[in-house]
Amino acid sequence: MKLNPTKGLSRFLLIITTIATIIALVLAFAASHLPSISKKEDVTCLSIANPAAVYCHALGYTYKIEGQIGYCIFPDGSKCEEWSFYAGKCGQQYSYCAINGYGIETRRDGKDPYSKEYTVCILPDKTRRSVTELMNLREKIKGCGVRVPEEKKALRERETRLSQLPSYFDWRNYNQRDWMTPIKDQGRCGSCWAFAAIGAVEAVHNIVAKNPDLDLDLSEENLVSDCLIGHSCCGGWHGAALEYIRDNGITTEACFQYVDECCECYVSCECQYSGEGICSDATCSDKCPDWSNRLWNISEYGLLPQDSATIKSYLITYGPLVAAMNMDGQFDDNDIYRCDPDEPINHAVVIVGYNDTGGYWIARNSWGPTWHDHGYFKVGYGECSIEQYVYYVSAQPREAQVLRIRNLQLLQLSPNNADFMRMRNIQLPKLRPSNTDVTRKRNLQLFENILGNVDIIRIHNLQLFEVKQNVTYPSKFTLSHFPAPFVFNGKENVTVIVGNSDPHGPCGGAHTLDTVGGMMVAEQLGIHRLEFYGKMFLDTDVAWYNDSEAKVYFWPVNITNIITIGGPGVNMITWRYFANPWYAPAYYQYQDGEWVLITPNNVYRSSEWTGPGKDLALIESIYVPEEDRYVLVASGFGGDGTRAASLILQLHGTNKEIVSLNGTAMIIQWIDSNGNAKVDPNDTWNLIEIVH
Repeated sequence: MKLNPTKGLSRFLLIITTIATIIALVLAFAASHLPSISKKEDVTCLSIANPAAVYCHALGYTYKIEGQIGYCIFPDGSKCEEWSFYAGKCGQQYSYCAINGYGIETRRDGKDPYSKEYTVCILPDKTRRSVTELMNLREKIKGCGVRVPEEKKALRERETRLSQLPSYFDWRNYNQRDWMTPIKDQGRCGSCWAFAAIGAVEAVHNIVAKNPDLDLDLSEENLVSDCLIGHSCCGGWHGAALEYIRDNGITTEACFQYVDECCECYVSCECQYSGEGICSDATCSDKCPDWSNRLWNISEYGLLPQDSATIKSYLITYGPLVAAMNMDGQFDDNDIYRCDPDEPINHAVVIVGYNDTGGYWIARNSWGPTWHDHGYFKVGYGECSIEQYVYYVSAQPREAQVLRIRNLQLLQLSPNNADFMRMRNIQLPKLRPSNTDVTRKRNLQLFENILGNVDIIRIHNLQLFEVKQNVTYPSKFTLSHFPAPFVFNGKENVTVIVGNSDPHGPCGGAHTLDTVGGMMVAEQLGIHRLEFYGKMFLDTDVAWYNDSEAKVYFWPVNITNIITIGGPGVNMITWRYFANPWYAPAYYQYQDGEWVLITPNNVYRSSEWTGPGKDLALIESIYVPEEDRYVLVASGFGGDGTRAASLILQLHGTNKEIVSLNGTAMIIQWIDSNGNAKVDPNDTWNLIEIVH
């Protein structure tokens, strides 16, 4: 066969041309879908730090956040609140102007990009220049930069007419309640993206729980540390933060505290841990041991179209929105922030409301509660690119806040309680005594769940049964692990037992408020659970007291770990475990006509620690090896002490946390300092002793 060289060459060229075309298409696809490598000045990032914190540090002073308020601490030990120092109203002798021999004055014209009030230096030629300009703060507060990721397509615009929307809306005053959580301070770290995401998520959980006082305090450090690689004090992306929270959950501030207020990323990372995509003073492994029991999630999030009507509609429907904007503008005469011209986005905030009459969005910042209007400011419609990257957030109520009918387990209401039992907002109607010993209750009606839903939920032929979970626990738990082991790996394995209102036990007497305390603790447990195996009993439902033996015996019911509410005089289960030195290092005894609380180091007598408006609370967790269970007590000498102990457990891990749990037992004094005859977080709380 004769070869045709011309034909062979043509085929070869065709193959080469085809391969080149394929490579060109692949490269074109990659160029359009993969982030490009660009210089820092060409990179869009959300990385603005708190300018007042950076100003303080740039002058060589110590910056510190105390209770979410930042302070600049000077060499002589004196200090100024950060924004007062930035404005030149405090510590003038330590200002940039004074250090360089210039005169100083405070201006309030809003021409500074970061504060309506700011420091101006009077130069030798009598000209005036701001410290922002003289110190080049615009550059100092910007991080190293991250690329804007390829975003999913924005949602379609809602068919919402502006006439259908209210002309004004504000989640800080919706139904005369503030649904936002307290303002926080990010400090010198370029973590605005994390604070904005968390600020919206916390508020959305308030809204879905229908409880503006829920006020979760979630962990920004969980995002800024290397848990989320590529996002740090050098900057991040608010959409990526929301994706992480949806897919992985976010733990609480009490579990993973924010330590990056002094972590800075100017030119290079100046933090303890740095590397590719890492710049922080903490690592993901710094979370508390039971972090997985403290996770909060969102169900979904989405990028909104750049349409004001749609943004307003989602704001009202779902809650506060996470937004990006440019923070190089100025405040106008109406106190509205504007950018002329609009610059690329570099900061993240939370949109909480709007005002059509004034033509502005209401935004939440993360520069502390002393910045501008208590941490909030107005941004003009269409200004500073604020409508370009807006995300909505959606969440589902926790099973602790919404009573889920699935897996509902109500166990053996005793005849003593058959007439009517009221647990906080849950009402269980009258049950015939003859029907209290069986596990099938017909036509059970539950009125008003914990969220105040007044609709009647009818459950026909509801099967009530007991569940015994076999769980293998790790090493010994202390109070610092709470709510573990009572909620462990998302599963609730606990029986909450409250004191009855009838005389019983070795001393008789009771306090019906113990039931309320039990519901308070149950609410805290439910915050952390994913599966429901919890139960609640009166102590007389599960146990009986033998006078001749002075012993407490359980009825034949399956009981897992126990949380017992109330003192030994009103709760047989407390008496069984915590009036017994064989079990508990801190225990009660009845001596000389009064109860005393005995620890290895002290003896507390009820006559010395109780009275009008004061009581002593005990929180103690022990392991009972022969029963293979953990038992925790929340009690006091009186009912107020029990309520105090229950409130401490209820608020554990929130931004209203009263005391950090530690050791095996804690003794805390409660004093009704505001005189309202109620136990509340604003009273005086004194930690008396920790027993290890």
